[in-house]
Amino acid sequence: VKLNGVSMDMLYDTGFNGTVSMSLLELQTMAKQGKFSENDVLGTSYSSIADGSIVENGIILIHTLHLTEELELTNVRAQVALNQDAPVLIGREVFNQIASKVEVDNLNNTLNITPR
Repeated sequence: VKLNGVSMDMLYDTGFNGTVSMSLLELQTMAKQGKFSENDVLGTSYSSIADGSIVENGIILIHTLHLTEELELTNVRAQVALNQDAPVLIGREVFNQIASKVEVDNLNNTLNITPR
């Protein structure tokens, strides 16, 4: 996946209803490459994580999200976990916007997307 032109390995989290979640490390990488600025900061939010605890997140604007050359979203709100260790996740909301069907093939470790 490319976020603002920066390639990142992401995990598809079927339990994550949002769009994108990343750590401060990925955000710093984007900033170092000139692909993120303080003007892209939208605010903060709170979310419940898998262990049931509530955590604070930053909310930022991702100008372009490319899954493939054909599958692109623009102006995506993403959350940033305020630690360095959080995994980079892509959630169901991304696929709700671009796909009519998503199949997880665990045998082949692939994600099969039927575009809208």
